[in-house]
Amino acid sequence: MIQINLTGEPDLYTRPVPMLDFVFSQRVTKRVIFKGYAKNILNPAIETVYANPGTGGKWYGNKYLNRSYKRGGEFMMGFTYNLY
Repeated sequence: MIQINLTGEPDLYTRPVPMLDFVFSQRVTKRVIFKGYAKNILNPAIETVYANPGTGGKWYGNKYLNRSYKRGGEFMMGFTYNLY
């Protein structure tokens, strides 16, 4: 829940979203390691909806959307060199 309304309006809830991340690390030589990650690969829409408690994100049986946005994915790759 992100906002409780005391004026008779429905409360605002952020709906849960699926997340998928991938992390990898591969030793190339004794001292060099190739690393990387990909975060939020699915990039689902994050929705804030008006809802009654315990209804699964619905208000009187219907879904009323307050806002929707996508966070975007994040990718990184790099090398690590160990001196010792």
